[in-house]
Amino acid sequence: MPKNLISKWLMFFIFIVCAEPSVYAQVETTNPDFLIISADYTSNSNSFAYTLSEIKQPTIISNLSFISKHNFDIGYSGIATFNSDTSFSEPAFEHNIFLGYTFYLKEKISIYPSYTRLFHSKNYNDLTGQFSDIFQTDFSYFGEHFSSFLNFSYILGDKNIFYASWQNALEVGIEDFLKEKSHLNIQAGINFNFNNLHFYSEYLFYSLSEDELLNWTQDNLSLIIYNRTRTILQGFSLQAAQYYVRNVIENTDLDYFDPKYTLTSMDLFLPVYYSLGNYMFNSSISLNIPLEENTFYDESTTFYFSTGLSLAFVLKPIFHKSR
Repeated sequence: MPKNLISKWLMFFIFIVCAEPSVYAQVETTNPDFLIISADYTSNSNSFAYTLSEIKQPTIISNLSFISKHNFDIGYSGIATFNSDTSFSEPAFEHNIFLGYTFYLKEKISIYPSYTRLFHSKNYNDLTGQFSDIFQTDFSYFGEHFSSFLNFSYILGDKNIFYASWQNALEVGIEDFLKEKSHLNIQAGINFNFNNLHFYSEYLFYSLSEDELLNWTQDNLSLIIYNRTRTILQGFSLQAAQYYVRNVIENTDLDYFDPKYTLTSMDLFLPVYYSLGNYMFNSSISLNIPLEENTFYDESTTFYFSTGLSLAFVLKPIFHKSR
């Protein structure tokens, strides 16, 4: 397989889609256009580095992407996430349309701004189904054995959130592995996630049952507030008790709901890519390690496994310029 196609594929899996380097954007080159079809499975899912549900949520992702020789790309992805409906027992579905463009500052340095529009099925839970648009910019460096990616995302929805990550990886490539014209790429890396630690606090607070609300006030607030909350629950309703506790928090120095942007977690990952002809197989194991605590949920180190297969087509022009 040509090295330029291998490079395109590796960048595609890291950025979703990307393009082959050229000196300047929108300059005619001999690089061809590509159409990539892929299918991937992941053993669990998260929402911008948060894994909030104790229920495993495997995902199946299908993707169709067009990568232009002029450095822009457009595509569609369909995502089926199990145990992600409103009752966390049935699958829910997401459809994404994305568009991006790659600027190459130097041979190994690029900037990739992109936009993604998200569509969720009606049964998607409010926790992750509240987002609608993602504006994202990736800064990347590709060295011979080292790569680094810096991501900034602004996600719109019922509430907006800013998310950033920094990924660094060491890698080794082996040509003609097992078969001629094949390529094996092995990476080992670390990723740091930066976002609002309290973004989901309000959602989780209003998801507490009566017993959970009582236990939470007992563990995090005073005994007086706990007793008053219990009295309100006995004489009125859960909504009235939630209103009382929320009002108490907002009138104190507690910052359970105030935005708190910090380094929330880190990922250790080991992906392997193997390409042969127009096919590429990918497999990866990773660990998500929380670095901060949230009073509304307990995060623990989470193991992920993913695997997938993709097929790339070189698109030849239908019409040729006459000489």
